[in-house]
Amino acid sequence: MATDACLPVDTACRWFYNRVMIEPGRVTLSDEDTITRSGPARGRERLSLELSVADAAAPESPACRTVVPSDRDALARLMLDAYRGTVDYNGETLDDALKEVGSTLSGSYGRFLFDCSFVVDGGTELSSASLVTSFNSGESGERALLAFVMTAKRHQRQGMAATLVRHSAAALRGKGYTRLELVVTTDNAPAKQLYARLGFRPVQAD
Repeated sequence: MATDACLPVDTACRWFYNRVMIEPGRVTLSDEDTITRSGPARGRERLSLELSVADAAAPESPACRTVVPSDRDALARLMLDAYRGTVDYNGETLDDALKEVGSTLSGSYGRFLFDCSFVVDGGTELSSASLVTSFNSGESGERALLAFVMTAKRHQRQGMAATLVRHSAAALRGKGYTRLELVVTTDNAPAKQLYARLGFRPVQAD
């Protein structure tokens, strides 16, 4: 699969997990921390990655725009399409996706950054999205989290994922953030290749 195929990030996400334990470079989920509609997803391990946004610049992308609250339903349809059939899919429904997107936009995973989150709008449906939140990590202050990256299956391998993440990184730089973090399933090789190509590296202890 091409490295620019956009697969979901699946960060600290209630849609798949009740609690995620994040440590520098690695995230581990125990069975008792796992909630799915069809039962525990065992043995799933995550990597936490980060990207410096110090030199981030937005690429030219006329079809790209920032997320607005009214995108909720379209984002849910996009999320379900992007996740279905991947290593992170556990039989979720459109209703599950609607709840997940709604909770993300309302701040369940940190303050949602509308002006740092982008979509490719195909007119009738969204083709791709990069959703970013900001969370307070105590002594480290506000940190940016790439909560979801997702592209509709029929639009994958067109570079949309990379373009939107670069837009998010550039917007974060403009707001004073220094890095963008994410969590990815270790078995999600295409996503890991994409993030490596974009410059993401394992999170280092502060």
